[in-house]
Amino acid sequence: MAASGRAPRERRLRRPGPAWAVAPAPQAQRLTASGIVPAGTPGALDIGAYRQRCQRAGRAAGGTAKLQLCAREPATAARAAALGVAPGHDSRPDAQCGREHAPPPSAQRQTGATDDGTPAWVRFAGTSQLKIPAGDPLPQLTGKRRKFIASHGYGGAQHAGTIARVRAKRTEAMAAAFAESTRGMQLTAMRAFVEFCAVYGVAYTDFGTTDGDRVPTPAQLGAEDEFLADFACFVVLFPRHGRADGPECNLGSTAVSYVSHVRSWYETHLVPPRRPGSGYIWNKNDHLGATLRRCLDGLRKVHPRTGAKSRPIERHVMVKLARRLRHGDKWARTKWAIYATCWQAGRRIGECIRSNKRTGPWDPARDMHRGRASFRKVDGRIATITIAIGPNKTDKTGEKDFHCHLPYSADAEINAAAAILEMLALDPTETGHERDTPLFRDWRPGKSGGMVAYSVLRRELIDDLAAIGETELAAGTHSFRRGCATALGGIGAPDTVTRMIGLWATDANLGYTWASSPIVERKMLEMAEWDGRVDHARGPIVRRR
Repeated sequence: MAASGRAPRERRLRRPGPAWAVAPAPQAQRLTASGIVPAGTPGALDIGAYRQRCQRAGRAAGGTAKLQLCAREPATAARAAALGVAPGHDSRPDAQCGREHAPPPSAQRQTGATDDGTPAWVRFAGTSQLKIPAGDPLPQLTGKRRKFIASHGYGGAQHAGTIARVRAKRTEAMAAAFAESTRGMQLTAMRAFVEFCAVYGVAYTDFGTTDGDRVPTPAQLGAEDEFLADFACFVVLFPRHGRADGPECNLGSTAVSYVSHVRSWYETHLVPPRRPGSGYIWNKNDHLGATLRRCLDGLRKVHPRTGAKSRPIERHVMVKLARRLRHGDKWARTKWAIYATCWQAGRRIGECIRSNKRTGPWDPARDMHRGRASFRKVDGRIATITIAIGPNKTDKTGEKDFHCHLPYSADAEINAAAAILEMLALDPTETGHERDTPLFRDWRPGKSGGMVAYSVLRRELIDDLAAIGETELAAGTHSFRRGCATALGGIGAPDTVTRMIGLWATDANLGYTWASSPIVERKMLEMAEWDGRVDHARGPIVRRR
């Protein structure tokens, strides 16, 4: 037994496997059966040397010699009669033509495996090595960088500080990989997970860990899946805050979210980083284990969402809102400008005002201010208002530099650019304070024009919809974005145009479009009158791989 407590390599290789597993034949036996003799075997054919020898023989004879591969084993009685040689005669080319191309004696002795288990023939497969040019090994380094390496490199005076700064920057980068709201959800989910571990009598600091640098075994991955499945059921049955509108239990979607956030939290805290339920190598859309996946799917079905569905706000509703708000005071015109922008440009409310997930002081790099709006004029008149959208769900860092282009029309009953101009006419911006002034300001009674809170605008939208008799639409502020996609689908706008307006990178806009538009009915009637016999080259659509 080795010092580490593990069996030697030879003994491990001979360990019997499961009953259902058929032991493979040794490699040497399989190679012999297939007629392949590895390099290093006594008498093995060196095909390169044999080809060169035949070419030399052909040139000497004044012609071209054909390459003939003979059998690689001594002739048996049957083969001897077929080949016309004596039984036992070695019919290999090297045996017939001399041994000048046989492997060296050292290679002939290495017929087995080396001390580390590597087959001997690997020695003749070529080696890989790093070729360093002669002279200075670091020819591209300047004198300044050499001084930096001397002071910050291993053994230098500032080496420890350099490594500490690198590790601190890595911690900062990993923390910044998640949005502020995501980090908050992780802490909420981890509080519930710590309570669950206490109930089960398991230390949450031990979950997901392995001994040393050992790769997690399939048994451990399965145990982690089962533990997370129990945690999902715990989240549903024992909510941290009771619900007033029904039995005290969370939704299945809440359990799914908690499990995802717990896995993400451990991913950034385990050393080496690993996502529980997955190995060290995994992709973004890693597959869950069968136990956990089935459990989460079942919880979503048993405890579905029971709230009102978000429906699109269509044009007739926007006309009612315009008549109520367009000619009101500063606060009414501000609300109408927000509603019109979100509806016509397919924007989220949180992209026009500060999102409910954003906290902290005013930041011009992230908050929407008057400086983000620019005006394009044609013949001295405003033709388009362009709004530079700040970091949002689609562009978390703001590097994509999304813009919202609003065409101006003074005669249209619903026009976002006209609504913004009417708001600015009643609430002008001080010169030089564009970056300090919110794009849409809070002018409720008693307010001084600060930022509009997301919760405030949501309550105002509910009140405005109730005032015009559309209470059933007050399910959320996303109804404007749904209304934009539905209206574009109703007029038959191409899918690419819809994506460009709403900044959808995928076909997610299809989930926002309601099939209640006239174009759907028209196409259904046309479909019922189409005769498929006019098309001769027909067949099923084959899915592209």
